[in-house]
Amino acid sequence: MKKLLYIILLGAMISACTKNVVITDPYSPGVCVGEIILGATEGTVSVSVETEGAWRIESDQDWLRTDVNGRSGNGAFTVYYSSNVSDMQSLKQARTARIAISLEKTMTVDTLVLVQRGMHHVEPSHEITADPALKLEYAAKVEKEATLLCLSSEGTADVAAVIAGQAADVVVLDGVVTGGVEGINVVGCNYAGMTSDQEYEAFKGLIGQTYNSGPYAGDKWIYAGQMYHLSSMQIGYESTPEWYPQTTTDGAFRSDIYAWQNNLYDCVWMYMQDYVETYTDDQSRSYAADYVYVSASVFALLTSVELLDVEGLSHKPVKLTLKY
Repeated sequence: MKKLLYIILLGAMISACTKNVVITDPYSPGVCVGEIILGATEGTVSVSVETEGAWRIESDQDWLRTDVNGRSGNGAFTVYYSSNVSDMQSLKQARTARIAISLEKTMTVDTLVLVQRGMHHVEPSHEITADPALKLEYAAKVEKEATLLCLSSEGTADVAAVIAGQAADVVVLDGVVTGGVEGINVVGCNYAGMTSDQEYEAFKGLIGQTYNSGPYAGDKWIYAGQMYHLSSMQIGYESTPEWYPQTTTDGAFRSDIYAWQNNLYDCVWMYMQDYVETYTDDQSRSYAADYVYVSASVFALLTSVELLDVEGLSHKPVKLTLKY
C-alpha cells in the first residue's frame, strides 16, 4: 500500500509594504521543511504542491532537474536525479541538494532537502512544521521491509535455532536458498573446497547465466553463500593482515574483480568500509571470507548489513535488511 508523507512548509512572512525584495541566497536561512532520501541509482520522485498563487522552484545542484520551474495554485513537479552508484574506480559519497520553493504572493521561501545515497548509507530524517503556507506531498518509496540471512552450517552451533531466532524472509544455508521476497532474485552459491581458479569459473558462469541474461538482467539480484575468495576492496587498511595480497592483479581477486565489472557489490565491505573478519581457518588466519554480492538496484534498497556473532559457527552469518 502506497504511503504518503505530508511535509508542511512555513516560511517567514515579509511585510506587505516591502517592495522589490531581492533574495541573494534562496536556500539560506529559509526553513528546512523536510528531507527525502534517494537511492544511489538514477530515478524520479514526484512532489505535489497545494497552495494559492504562483510558486517557483529552483535547485542548487546539477545532478537533479525538475520538469517545471513553477506553476500557479495546486500543482506538482517531478524531480529527476542522476546515478550516484559507486564503481571500482570511483567510490562515491552520499550527496545533498536543496530545492527552494518560493511563493511570489507572500515572498515565502522554504527549502526541501534531497540526500542521495552513495557508498555510505544515510538514515532518513524529517522536520515538520505547522500552520501550512505550502503543502508538499510525495509518495514514499519504502513499502516493505525484508531480511536475508546467509550462513554456513560449518561448526557445532544449532543452525536451525539460529535461523528460527532471526525469522528472515530469505535464508541461504550452504548455498541453498529457502524463502523469497517479491521482486528480488536471490541466488545461492556454494564454492566451498574449490581452488580460486575453480571458483572463478563457477562464479563467472553463474553470473553469465543469471544476472547478465534473461528478463531480469541487471536488475535486483543478490548472490549469497559460501564464496571464500578474497576482496580487492580490502587492500590497504591498517587492520588488513600482513599475509593478505596487496595487489589487485593477484589471482585470488579475480572473482571480486569480475563482480565489480558486472556492477555487483560486496555489500559487507561497502557498508563497513574496513577489513571485516568473518572466518578463521585451520591455520588461525582470520580473514573476510563470506560474501554477499548485490546489484546496484538492491544496494540502493539496503538499510543495514550485520555480521552475527554465533558461538559454535566457523563463519559469521551475514544479515541484510532492505526496504522497497
